[in-house]
Amino acid sequence: MKTKYTAIALFLLYITSNCGLAQSGVLAVNSPSQVNSDSTGDLNRLVLTAEVEKASQEDGYVTIPFTLKNNSDEEVSIEFVGKQIDGLAVVDQTGKIRFIQNLHNSLPGNFIFGTSGSSSRITLKPGETTAKLYSKYSLEVLQDVAGRKVFGVLIVGISGADGPTTLYSTPFLIPPALTTPPYNDLGAQNFLSVTPDLTQVYFSGGSFPLTTLESQRANPNYADWIKNGWAWSVSIPLTVSNTSSQDVVVVINDVDFYIAGDESFKQERMQYRRWEYLKASTPILKPGDSISSEPTGRSYITLSWLYRRGYKPGDKIIAMVGGRIPGTNKIFDCYSAPFELPPLPKGQPPIPAGKQ
Repeated sequence: MKTKYTAIALFLLYITSNCGLAQSGVLAVNSPSQVNSDSTGDLNRLVLTAEVEKASQEDGYVTIPFTLKNNSDEEVSIEFVGKQIDGLAVVDQTGKIRFIQNLHNSLPGNFIFGTSGSSSRITLKPGETTAKLYSKYSLEVLQDVAGRKVFGVLIVGISGADGPTTLYSTPFLIPPALTTPPYNDLGAQNFLSVTPDLTQVYFSGGSFPLTTLESQRANPNYADWIKNGWAWSVSIPLTVSNTSSQDVVVVINDVDFYIAGDESFKQERMQYRRWEYLKASTPILKPGDSISSEPTGRSYITLSWLYRRGYKPGDKIIAMVGGRIPGTNKIFDCYSAPFELPPLPKGQPPIPAGKQ
């Protein structure tokens, strides 16, 4: 069924669906009869094509370039939002079109042809092709549709058309190499001992002036700052030692801390860190060697973040440090024993009187 309101209907259904559903899988947004519909009725006027052979994977994301070709014998002026296409989609077993996660850009009203705004405008001569579009999805999202045909979707405004036009690429398979991580994750290992030095805890920002640890603690206001003041962060120096029998690359430039039991944050950080571990080449610790997180590394906790995660006095904290086996793609995580923080100030300035 052809309808000039395809794009609007698509988005209304998208909006009325719970956007949170996008995080747990593909999202149904319209019916299969709309796949070959656009507002012009000319399905071959503009051709959206995925250049799968030029797709790339980096830092846990896959980028697939797309081209848009004017397949007509007339010049066409086109408007779209951003450089990302609106999404990748699949057709499920019931024949429903389902977007992978969600649509990126072109909510109704985001562009009106011929007006100023954040949209991009191009003019394509007959036979001309533009190569400025792409889709970008996490590795995990595309793994969910590995082996299934997907297609790109782009909603555009075309000069002279009555309403937005929905373009669909030819379905294609995502190559397995793009959904296969380039690392060999060894998981939690005991290659490194991670030891916090709680005698050297240092507060930064807020009530605490920039000075040395010794001067900070010697200040007669120190106890009051802890009890009634606030700080931006608390620094916790770490000593990391190679307790294995092999050389290891250690990533200590930005240590992660989390509240014991906060598995969601732990998994989130591991997801990100794996790619950093894979790229790391220094420092390399030989068996028995140690390194400190200070002064070149960063081992601090932002207090406002800590409290937002539900921290309470007495909760245990764990430091996570990872690395790689030199010359390989084998990565790993190592953890400190759970430890308690000393008394902490607040994580944000007090609310002024009258605004509470």
